[in-house]
Amino acid sequence: MLAPVAAFAHGFAQRYDLPVPLNLYLAGAAVTVALSFLVIAFFLRGEGTVASYPVFDLLSILPGKLIANPLIIHILRLASVAFFLLVILAGFFGDENPFKNIAPTAIWVVWWVGFAYISGLLGNLWAVVNPWNSLFDWVERLWRFFSKGGKFGLGLPWPSGLGRWPAVVLFTWFVWLELIWPESDAPASLAEAALGYSIICWMGMFAFGRRTWLRNGEAFSIVFGFLARFSITEAGLNNQDHRTLNLRPPAVGLLTKGLISTSSMVFVLLMLSSVTFDGLLATSVWAELAEWMIYSESMRPILVALQDLTGNAIAAAGTVALAGFLVLFQILYLAFSALMYTFT
Repeated sequence: MLAPVAAFAHGFAQRYDLPVPLNLYLAGAAVTVALSFLVIAFFLRGEGTVASYPVFDLLSILPGKLIANPLIIHILRLASVAFFLLVILAGFFGDENPFKNIAPTAIWVVWWVGFAYISGLLGNLWAVVNPWNSLFDWVERLWRFFSKGGKFGLGLPWPSGLGRWPAVVLFTWFVWLELIWPESDAPASLAEAALGYSIICWMGMFAFGRRTWLRNGEAFSIVFGFLARFSITEAGLNNQDHRTLNLRPPAVGLLTKGLISTSSMVFVLLMLSSVTFDGLLATSVWAELAEWMIYSESMRPILVALQDLTGNAIAAAGTVALAGFLVLFQILYLAFSALMYTFT
């Protein structure tokens, strides 16, 4: 404590070898998960939900009122949109060296990792500063102003059986971009992908309405919304139907009542399995598996067919492994759910 050593930050394209044998590490991780289930089995009783919990309205004090001031919110939205446009322009017109361009760091570290931590610890800030939401909202307001209250968009009803499956597809695509895509650190390619996702979002908002698409189709509103259930804040309404920003016990949002759709379940499992697969990519097991897939005669037709779509043979092998892993994760979850249903 009195003589600290240097702490190195996250590095790109760096391999880290465990200081202990991989089998020992995996065994320890498995035991940790097993013990977690034992804790839940012995100490959680009933339905695992809470009807009420202590809250404190942050809008009742001056700092909370300042944070929720409409001017502050507009400034945050403007800053978010400006940052989004900066990343797009830097990707297209900036230095192609990823270490000299803001786009890769802004997307993978500042935004993806940063908002995950903010959502889980503090609250769903993404719901406030989402640039796709802000830009569409501004265009919508301008349209209503100049058309004297005219409706912007098609206003189609969301199909009852569609659920959140569009978000599942879009988030799967994002996972592939992050973990497998050979161009994941190329600024121009990242800018193209971000712009493509933006167009998909705005088309969905135009077709079904902004709020409907954010609730069912915008993958990152759903991701950060799920993570925000761990946080210490929540938005709500008081007895007078006035907006509140409540301080609450951590993770209590996980215990609220309500049914979850099949597509939402698949989405959560996709979040968990993608992180697990990301860890697998850093192990010697994956290196051996990838080598076998590339040189295997049985896998050759599949990899050759995918190579042009994915970029190279390594990406093709990663694509096959990722798809198999995501499906296997879902199957294992359903299998153990069936076992619990059968024996309880």
